[in-house]
Amino acid sequence: HTHTHTRIPRDLSGWAQLYPALAARGHTYETMATSRLFEVDPELAWGWYAQRMRQYTKAKPHDGYKNLQRIVGHKPVFVVTSNVDGQFQAAGFTDSSVYEIHGTVQRLQCAKVAEHGVWRANRFVESIQVDPTTQRATPDTIPKCRAYRCEHTARPNVLLFGDSDFNPQWKLAKERKFATWLMSVHALRNVVVLEIGAGTRVPTIRKQCEKTVLDLRAEGLQVGHGVSLCLRFQQQRPSADIAR
Repeated sequence: HTHTHTRIPRDLSGWAQLYPALAARGHTYETMATSRLFEVDPELAWGWYAQRMRQYTKAKPHDGYKNLQRIVGHKPVFVVTSNVDGQFQAAGFTDSSVYEIHGTVQRLQCAKVAEHGVWRANRFVESIQVDPTTQRATPDTIPKCRAYRCEHTARPNVLLFGDSDFNPQWKLAKERKFATWLMSVHALRNVVVLEIGAGTRVPTIRKQCEKTVLDLRAEGLQVGHGVSLCLRFQQQRPSADIAR
């Protein structure tokens, strides 16, 4: 369970450097990453998100991913992450073993009708044209919903701030795979949950880690197997907390 990001900044100085036109108009990460923006101002929303998605695509996974692969080796592993950037897959982790709990920028959905499904984003995002001065997208290059007769704007299949239109189709499919994997490792004597870089501001991963360990322990106690541990690592702290 990890939250190891690709260093796309949210702080004001880094934000202003990457998105000067947005910063000059008072926009922040929090005001841009909303579902409503894709409905009321899709040119602004896609002007930013197209750049962000391209940054994720170009970003190379940092050494932390390689270190994780070295630690894991050939052991059974499943990644649960609140990251939406696809960096685990880029680093070589199998897509079917990565559960992106907040969605992924690699897929799109309708901005208005969530039931219209989820589809791959790659070729649509590449065609979006963004004015470098205003950092707004050209209207006729913005992706549209692909459902029959739907003319609404598409949006990333990511859980945004104040989001009531997120389509959980892909997320739920990965959640089911994770649940199936957990059932398969119940037969192992010892299971370790590594929680890396998960903060408390959005505690989704922390809560998921704690629940996973409790579930594994409950099952392990029933069948007489070994102990499951959660090792909690925070960059700001010199040592790991062990959830007992």
